[in-house]
Amino acid sequence: MRHGSASSGAESATERTAARRPARSITVGSKTSNPRNDRRLFYSKSVDPDRAILSNFALCGKPIVDADGRRYSTVEHFYQAAKFVHAGDNASAINFTVDAAEDEQAVGRAGADAKLAADSAYLVLDGWDGVRDEVMRRAVAARARSDAEFVRALRASCGSQLLHYEATGAKSYWGGTFTATGHYEGRNRLGDLLMELRQQLVEPSGPSTTDPSPPRASRHSGASFEMSRLVVAADRTAPTELSSHHYQRGCRRGTSDN
Repeated sequence: MRHGSASSGAESATERTAARRPARSITVGSKTSNPRNDRRLFYSKSVDPDRAILSNFALCGKPIVDADGRRYSTVEHFYQAAKFVHAGDNASAINFTVDAAEDEQAVGRAGADAKLAADSAYLVLDGWDGVRDEVMRRAVAARARSDAEFVRALRASCGSQLLHYEATGAKSYWGGTFTATGHYEGRNRLGDLLMELRQQLVEPSGPSTTDPSPPRASRHSGASFEMSRLVVAADRTAPTELSSHHYQRGCRRGTSDN
């Protein structure tokens, strides 16, 4: 794995283009003094287990499986591996999989290990901004197919807006934080994608959450990651950012239908 300048992670908002669109500003009650205890927020260190489990760093009950059968211990591993594929370093991408666990170059199973490995690697990520949302969308959807506790917590959050905590606030792409006046500032794209997935899960026609059990891929099966076909495609526009009212209404409808 090559080392050099740092690249950003799903729980970090240092990506250079995060400020292309204005950060959202939401007023929700009073200011927060400790994000770990604030149930309006979710991240890896949330005290509430139903919030912490929504984090990309949370270990999954079963490995996340991509379309080519490669397995990951967290959403963060899936997401960071896609960066290496995008940069053309497929050998290093395989090191993020569960099946590479015994290799000396393998990335540790914790989500923080995946982020550290990507941040310490020299990667040329031209065009990444155009595909990162779709990579994340596929990663959380894959988790829903294998992790029943994640699905349960996501369903249990119906009626609330999911706000991902990141200390960088207004500069954050995947999350944000509350200001002293009670405004949430940040793009909160991870929260948006989880609410989009939640909407699909509670609808009768939503995606199946059963484990598809695809064939296990060999560690040496080459660079044919399904995500490799994604990252070379033309840039997609960001998904529609539905309002919290839409999500709450959809959850109520889905709950009654189930």
